Amino acid sequence: MRTADVARVRGEPRVQKTELDRVLARVAALEEGLARRDAVIHKQRDEIERLQERKRKGMVGRARRGLPPAKPHFGYAWEQFGPHREDRRVVVVDDQADTVRRVYDLYLNQGMGIPTISQMLTDEGRVTATGKIHGSVFAVYRLIICAWTYAGFAEYNRFSEKGLPYSRHPAVWPAIISEEMAAEIEEEKSRRSMGTRSLHNRRFSRVMICGVCGEGLV
Repeated sequence: MRTADVARVRGEPRVQKTELDRVLARVAALEEGLARRDAVIHKQRDEIERLQERKRKGMVGRARRGLPPAKPHFGYAWEQFGPHREDRRVVVVDDQADTVRRVYDLYLNQGMGIPTISQMLTDEGRVTATGKIHGSVFAVYRLIICAWTYAGFAEYNRFSEKGLPYSRHPAVWPAIISEEMAAEIEEEKSRRSMGTRSLHNRRFSRVMICGVCGEGLV
């Protein structure tokens, strides 16, 4: 006689689990594992948010004090004047500053678009901070959106991330362009975002369009 039959005859409970019992046990173990995983994820998310808030407060504080980023923008560089790390200041790199002014002149006074400016810098043989020929559209775009940086101001939350307030404060580094020019660049950006750009005293400005790049002739 089988063990299970002997147990049944003797009135003893069956020790063998049914298939349903095994499935329920596996489900319970899986749910417990998922609960532990969710607790770990929640803890990690809280830690990430705490670090992000700490970083945000640090960036706000640096902007309010007009301090530069760890890596200065194109046109600037660190100058060490003492043996300690804090014995340094941000100075203007003359040839790069000339490129910055050239970009703003092409953008404001000649009405060129960013791709055209990028090609112009390449044709002129201008180089980036790493010594490469200047041909990056993004690099030109970055110069355009950082106009206030080059006017000698530290900014925070330029793109209004998560609805946080934008702030601008006088910086410790020297200006490459004037505040008036920075304001003109901001106005020009607004005009172009609405599909227009400032007109110039040129007969065919924004009248004839290049069939290759789509830019208006200046």
